[in-house]
Amino acid sequence: ILDYGNPLYDGGLPPHTSAGIDAFVRFATAAITHFKGHGIIWEMWNEPNGGFWKPVANATAYAILATAVGRAIRGDAAIAAETYIGPATSGIDLKFIEVCLQAGLLGLWDAISVHPYRADGPESAIADYAGLRTLIARYSSAPVPIISGEWGWSTCLPPCTEANGLQGVSTETQAQYLARQWLVNAMSNVTISIFYDYKDDGTNPTYNEQRFGTVQHDYINATLPHAPKPSYTAALTLQQSLGGCAALGNATIVRASVAAPDLHFAARFNCAPIADSYAVWTLADGPGGSCGTPEAQRADCGFYGISQAQCEGRGCCFQNPFTSGPQCYHHVPRG
Repeated sequence: ILDYGNPLYDGGLPPHTSAGIDAFVRFATAAITHFKGHGIIWEMWNEPNGGFWKPVANATAYAILATAVGRAIRGDAAIAAETYIGPATSGIDLKFIEVCLQAGLLGLWDAISVHPYRADGPESAIADYAGLRTLIARYSSAPVPIISGEWGWSTCLPPCTEANGLQGVSTETQAQYLARQWLVNAMSNVTISIFYDYKDDGTNPTYNEQRFGTVQHDYINATLPHAPKPSYTAALTLQQSLGGCAALGNATIVRASVAAPDLHFAARFNCAPIADSYAVWTLADGPGGSCGTPEAQRADCGFYGISQAQCEGRGCCFQNPFTSGPQCYHHVPRG
């Protein structure tokens, strides 16, 4: 990541004067020159639409700096072929990204990078990726790769809450989200998925930033450096099953009767010599599921007088005894 400010320029704020921008360009090109030829992906800043661009986010100022860096890279034959991406937004911030596209950065970036953090599961990113592709198509007739440059869930314990409202999840939920994140990205043709984070940054169980890892913080030994969390096992299992396979996008699920098709997903892969392999999962509550969905996130899944067997046969939840809301329901994801 090419960031941040330098106390010698612009008071340590993101470079915005001519002197500050020139100095940052020299720093960026020197770093790229030193490490050229190693297949490094150079990402321009970190989440400039959020708290990492001081004092407040400024898409125009960011685009000016990113353009200056990009022109210097592409204008230097020694590093012109290096991979340069951005804007690494927190979430898929279409307004911020469009300012960058209006500035012509698609002519300098090799890909659009985003950090699609969200409170719920990864499936809601499918529509967000589609919206981003629609935006990109307005500024480029050629396909532009999308990279998931950073995205994860903290396993911090209560009262852990981030300033943006995201709360911790269980280690089991983190594992489920990791696998589904990579599958969602694959079926959305997102070419690179970087899960945040490999290792817990500390041992405080209630500090969110210290609990994003797939392994625990403390070093054990050379044979088992860090104790794995369930998300590490999920990552290993998914890589052993589908690593090296070519993602072919999403697949139509053939089913006789499912009341909530938006909750069922299938990612298709070519795993030679096996032509078609599928990863299939569902968000629908039902027999064996939690069915603990808050009432505000329940959608009617049946009809008046439906029996428990009929309801559960649809992959839905049945209230027995009935209290309020729909008696037969399925989960509606937040956001």
